Amino acid sequence: MDMVKKLIMAGLGAAALTEEKVSKIVDELVKKGEISEHEGKGAVKGILSQVEENKKFVEEKIQEHMDIFLKKAKIATLADVEKLEKRIEKLEKNK
Repeated sequence: MDMVKKLIMAGLGAAALTEEKVSKIVDELVKKGEISEHEGKGAVKGILSQVEENKKFVEEKIQEHMDIFLKKAKIATLADVEKLEKRIEKLEKNK
C-alpha cells in the first residue's frame, strides 16, 4: 500500500504543475538571464509534456494497484456486477 501512496502523491505533485506555474518559473529564469526566451519557450513545452507523461504513468500504476487490491479483497468490480446482471437477465428470460 505504501507504493500506492507514493504514486498518488507523485501524481498530485505532477498535477499541481500547471502551465501557469511552469511559465512563471521559466519567466523568472529568463528575467535572471539564466536562459534565453527561446530556451524558455522550449522548456515550458518540454516540462508540460513530461508532466503529462508522468500523470498518465501514475494513473496507469494506480489502476494496476487498485485492480490487484480489489482482487485480493474479493470486491466485485463494475465488470463483475455487469456480468452478473446479464446472467440474471438471461435466467429470467428462460423462466
